[in-house]
Amino acid sequence: MLTSIILAAAVQAAPVTPAAQPTVQQAFDAAAALQKQGKFAEAVTAWEALEKRVSTNRRTLAVIAARKAVPLYKLDRRDEATAAARLALAGLPESDTTLRQDRYDTLLLLGVVARASLDYAGAMTLFAEAERFAEAPAEKLGALMVEAETAIFVAPETARAALDRADAIMLTQKVAPNVAGDFQRMRGLLLMNTGDIAGARKMTMKAVQTLGGLTLKIDQRDVQSRSDAAIAALLAGDKDEARRYMAFTGAGRLGDKTLTPGLGITPPDCGGEAGLKPTDVAVIQFTIDPDGSVTDSQPVYAAGGGAVALEFARAARRWSWKPEDVAALPPFYRYNVRVELRCSTAFERPSLLAALAGDLAEWLSGKGVSMPLDDTRPSPAQIAALRAALPVAGIESLQTVPTLYRLMVSPAIGREETLDYGRRALAVVDRAGAPVLARLAIALPMAKAGSAQDWRSSPVRGRLEAMLAEPGYAGDAQARAALRLELADTYKPGTPRAADLLRAVADDPALPAKDPLKVGALVRLASAEKIAGRAVEARSMFERSGLAASQCALVDKEPKLLRFSGEFPQEARRWGFEGWTQVETDIDAEGKALNTRVVAAYPPFVFSDGGRDLVRTARFSKTFRPDGGLGCGGTSTRVRFNLEQ
Repeated sequence: MLTSIILAAAVQAAPVTPAAQPTVQQAFDAAAALQKQGKFAEAVTAWEALEKRVSTNRRTLAVIAARKAVPLYKLDRRDEATAAARLALAGLPESDTTLRQDRYDTLLLLGVVARASLDYAGAMTLFAEAERFAEAPAEKLGALMVEAETAIFVAPETARAALDRADAIMLTQKVAPNVAGDFQRMRGLLLMNTGDIAGARKMTMKAVQTLGGLTLKIDQRDVQSRSDAAIAALLAGDKDEARRYMAFTGAGRLGDKTLTPGLGITPPDCGGEAGLKPTDVAVIQFTIDPDGSVTDSQPVYAAGGGAVALEFARAARRWSWKPEDVAALPPFYRYNVRVELRCSTAFERPSLLAALAGDLAEWLSGKGVSMPLDDTRPSPAQIAALRAALPVAGIESLQTVPTLYRLMVSPAIGREETLDYGRRALAVVDRAGAPVLARLAIALPMAKAGSAQDWRSSPVRGRLEAMLAEPGYAGDAQARAALRLELADTYKPGTPRAADLLRAVADDPALPAKDPLKVGALVRLASAEKIAGRAVEARSMFERSGLAASQCALVDKEPKLLRFSGEFPQEARRWGFEGWTQVETDIDAEGKALNTRVVAAYPPFVFSDGGRDLVRTARFSKTFRPDGGLGCGGTSTRVRFNLEQ
């Protein structure tokens, strides 16, 4: 009995032996399993715990960083994903063939992040680098597809070469019809965007056939390929064929659940940093999230160049719909929505960066350095020459600043390269004691390009707010005004913070009444008041600007629509289409519409002619003008085309 008691006591008193810590390999496998199961937050935690255990092993840390970048991206922590991926690439030796797959996957991930932020130039470079590490034909084709997709809008010849390499692979490898169709579709888009409409039409129709033809079967790949063929047919002047292909996309055929214009669906102003012109037109594709916000916008077609295409895609990300309206739409039709867009001439704005570039050029001129301002979009050949002209190493001189600046503001240069050129240029001008505005000409583009999540406004706002708090910028009236204007532009017009920033510029006593920055703030305030329907306040702001207040929303009494003629387009009725157009027009003193143009339309091009013709034939109330000239300009009219129930 005593013995058993002693033994029991011994057992109770024995120390608890902790479970053995898993080996590094076991911990690695466990983290990978969590990631495979879609438990991304848990996977990140597991990878970070493992990093602490191998903190002195650079190679292993690089492998872990490559794996950790994926769940960070899935969690929408894209700046962190980019940092992890870059750390991985720095630590993965190119000579180690066992790490080839990690390098390939990491480069693809970085390219996807860049593409999502509309940094197509950076994405193109990363996808091309991924191709270099691809071995299997499927890997090569995967990299070539996305390389071509992004290159179409920044370097068309690069896109053409990538598609040629893909064709060479597919001559020797059997691929699924959807793969062949995707490459045909991409070549069709390249031809369309480079002006070969006949070739584009042939290739887009071929893609539709490869993907199964015009059947009632439909997925997102079918929607895109048929819409491509419709656009190509329309550009070729074959409207009947265009609308036939468009009908098989399902766009505009949702009955009482059709896509409405939404809230604040405003086209971008003409001018601006991309130099948008009234003749520029684009088709933009985007997805509407359940909360009504727009994500994943991307260009499909643009007449005006790649920079124009990407600027229209950025504009679409500021749009929104009411969540209840989105909930009424079938989820399938919230994805890859396509809209035709042009810029608005109602409140054209000059480029703020162009004005600051003038300040930089003026300062450099005083130092004996010439900086031409007439060519901020060098060709690919010119870009190669500019890169070659820069010193390989050593301290750079003021003579290199014009070259660095031309490279950093070129739309054909990726985000990370932009930041590198900007840092180098800032180092030079800071050593030379550049004035505040000359420095801001370099620092501002860097602030706008400083994050992998710049398709969202919050990262840019944070950097601009920090710059605005710096004594050098805050103490200079024009510098703080420029930063406030840029900061205001990151908000939707009319939001309280945007209005506060603009009023701070408009009411700054240190700025002359006719200062371009003050005028710019007043025009933006007038535009916001117009959107909100407050014509009196809009007119007051515009009058303070000193500009001619001829916009229709700013005259004493906006002309009233009296009558119009026109009917629902017969082709649309035959195919059962519904949709809308937003038409912008000037109105003369007699009430006649002038300079009528469509600035937005859904589905693309289907109702453009009908909407424009309807407004063109409209008659508005007469507007008294002492000079007998233009009654007012820039009025916007939305025309809905509904089928009779």
